[in-house]
Amino acid sequence: MSQTREAKPVPWRLDLILGLIIVLGPQAVFVAAWWWMYYAGRTNQFPLRLWWGLPLGVVALCVFVFTVQTIVEWRRIGWTSRSLRLLALGWFLMGVAGFFTGSSAMRIWRAPARLFAPEDVTFLHGLQEWVEERADIEAIRDWAKAHPRWEDEQVESGGPMDKSRRPACVNVLHPSSVWVGKDATASISWGGGFFHWGMIIYPEGKEMPEPDYNELVIAPGVVLWDEP
Repeated sequence: MSQTREAKPVPWRLDLILGLIIVLGPQAVFVAAWWWMYYAGRTNQFPLRLWWGLPLGVVALCVFVFTVQTIVEWRRIGWTSRSLRLLALGWFLMGVAGFFTGSSAMRIWRAPARLFAPEDVTFLHGLQEWVEERADIEAIRDWAKAHPRWEDEQVESGGPMDKSRRPACVNVLHPSSVWVGKDATASISWGGGFFHWGMIIYPEGKEMPEPDYNELVIAPGVVLWDEP
């Protein structure tokens, strides 16, 4: 008389580890990324690094393994395990959907991560501290007001200038490019390629446009911006 072989139980430790990685892994990556962006702004350096894709790749691999394991072991696991697995995958997909659609779901999903990285932990807020420590805004504004603008009408903003034409109050910031507009608006920028950022200093008394989502007003007439 043959004995029925009992099925091996699903390894709950692996189940738990994969579930925690799926639920907490992306949150941890976001927290680390936000603090790194803040640090990059604080030191005024290029913030994007390709190696940030490595932890996200690990999370993606765990999601794949977790999903395949759930499908294969669906009949052998109880309803409690099924419910927990579906909740973990649902939480992950909620973050993915919110990330690509920019919906309110993203704000809910990232709320736990924001406990460890508040809303002001951003590249621009870090850059604000760097600028406040090193930039003489009034000296730059006075220089831009007295600086003879280019007369080339084909270059609406007045044209970029090389290092030899910049004053010490600008060169100390080591910018990638500097522009002075015909209205004496000074634009200083850094970076290039996949990511660049900068500072716009408007003449005293000039009305500023409403700041965009990627801009931060740090003083009257002074705006920081960044663009991927």
